[in-house]
Amino acid sequence: MLQPSQRRLRMYTYLAGFFLAGSGAIAAYVNSSFLGQFVREQDVGMVYALAAGAALLLSFGTSTLIKRFGNRQMIMALGTINVLTLAGIIYSNSQLAILYVGVYLTINILLAIHLDLCLESLSNNHHAGQIRGLFLTITNLAWLLSPFIAGQLAELFDYYAIYIIAASSLLTFLYIVRRWLPEHEVSTQAHLNIWQAWQHLQHATTSHSQQLKKIIKL
Repeated sequence: MLQPSQRRLRMYTYLAGFFLAGSGAIAAYVNSSFLGQFVREQDVGMVYALAAGAALLLSFGTSTLIKRFGNRQMIMALGTINVLTLAGIIYSNSQLAILYVGVYLTINILLAIHLDLCLESLSNNHHAGQIRGLFLTITNLAWLLSPFIAGQLAELFDYYAIYIIAASSLLTFLYIVRRWLPEHEVSTQAHLNIWQAWQHLQHATTSHSQQLKKIIKL
């Protein structure tokens, strides 16, 4: 049976996952339209593809970086970079915004992988499926709620207000990680764990994209 402290840490991880997913989901509502101001509509998908490719390549060095700096420190560093990237999106009126969005998408994928590894360190073999299922349910909730929030904001304000909310959600995520999630040792099979995290993330992202398309059509 898990210790109460571990259960609390797992709950904080769920909460962190909610705000991380919320940041990505709110931004996802307007990313394509925002990018459409700077690139042709048919080229928007290329930005997403390049971001996913960059995240996949960078993930190969994740285990080495975690062993050197720690998973929690990597989350804090990547999250801080992404907050600055969102600030760049908000204040940029040039094609440089394309780079900012690409970096934001890439780092969001990496953050999800790191948080997934954090969740795994708080799981055990007997309850792993139940723990991950609850985690995905909570992140799915963020993806379901965010389009409605973003839709209301889009009617009242412009793209930048939505990115400000995304940044606020990301800052909340970082606060939770810094305040309540301690450093955890990396498994000796970190490279395998990272690959498993990537597969979980790929499955979840496909599900989220389908949900978002259905919601937008409503």
